[in-house]
Amino acid sequence: MKLLKYPHPYKAWFTLSNDPDHTTLDRWNKLHQAIWGKLELPFSDSLFVKSYNDYVPGQVNLFDQKHLILGHSYDTIHTWGDYVYSRDKVFTHNDAVEAVDIINEFGIKPLIWVDHSSFTGNFIKNSDWGTKAYHTDAAGHKYKNFVYSLDLAYSLGIRYIWDGYLVETIDQQPNIFRKKHIRGLVFDFFYKHLKGLFSRLFKVDIRRDEDSELNRYGLKIVDFGNGRRMYSFRRFGTWNDAHIDGIPKIVNESMLNKLVKNGGICFLYTHLGKKLAAANHDEHISRETLDTFTLLKKYYEDKLINLSSFSKLLDYIVLKDSINIDMENSRIEFSPDGIRFKDLTCMDLAGQSFSFSISKSISIDGLLVYINGKKSVCHSIIVNTPKILTLSFQ
Repeated sequence: MKLLKYPHPYKAWFTLSNDPDHTTLDRWNKLHQAIWGKLELPFSDSLFVKSYNDYVPGQVNLFDQKHLILGHSYDTIHTWGDYVYSRDKVFTHNDAVEAVDIINEFGIKPLIWVDHSSFTGNFIKNSDWGTKAYHTDAAGHKYKNFVYSLDLAYSLGIRYIWDGYLVETIDQQPNIFRKKHIRGLVFDFFYKHLKGLFSRLFKVDIRRDEDSELNRYGLKIVDFGNGRRMYSFRRFGTWNDAHIDGIPKIVNESMLNKLVKNGGICFLYTHLGKKLAAANHDEHISRETLDTFTLLKKYYEDKLINLSSFSKLLDYIVLKDSINIDMENSRIEFSPDGIRFKDLTCMDLAGQSFSFSISKSISIDGLLVYINGKKSVCHSIIVNTPKILTLSFQ
């Protein structure tokens, strides 16, 4: 018995990692009607809890719009809100406390944190002050950090965090050029001056040695101390095309075919609420972008590419890596990873499916499924073909 990469019969997996920048209520309504309404795509979304952006005064956020923007699911928060382009409001720890109360009030269960621009309370991108309870000046004086909020994010349930990087490889599996193969100045010169040329010629994404801990999906364990560990992830795309008009440039039939061929995944980085400044169409969603989403639905309905919320895919990756197959005793064991799942129950596995290739000697009736040492009572076994079976959890 062998665990397949994805639930049968899918050959690849695709999801959105959207940032809510520039999303006004009118744009939100148009996006909701098209993506989650008409096309019924199973994506999740990201939100600001509050917004003080003076450049986009009508920017959608949970505090102001409340139930108006809860028509589809959210599993990601874009920090505690947009405080970057405010002339009057300065973010402090108390704002994070209030944000937690607002999130809990509306029953949202975010698992994913994405740093925002140059926000002072970021955890990784451009600043790590949000992770430091205290800071010390050059003279050795220790001060309480008023933008610290890692404790609150962790207690809220955040277990995945964007590491601030993008990948441009189709299958989201970065090729890593390790420093140990080149020494000293030779490596530094190569990395600084020839990285771009080498990448374009050989289609290889070259990264520094510290990235060697990335797993095959680009995930990495980040230890913030005090028992707080999360998984960081990378998003697929380019900085210049990370807007709704850039989606057709990145996602097209050729890209999706390569994704299927490579058996890859895609965490697409975008800003659905942001149009290209030079766009020559009046509607927020251009015909080309709508056609792209329609194309995605076709690959989904044709059972080639699985589509899901961002958190479902991240959870699948973590759960999949914690499965143990005991052929001798016809037993499959699902175990907690200790980061996302400290314990593991039927509720944690609900909605997930895992497929296995099997031999004729396997007895389906005798197959035992355990979850964290306890016999499962929430799975069903689907025999897809004589050589493939799927465990589906309710």
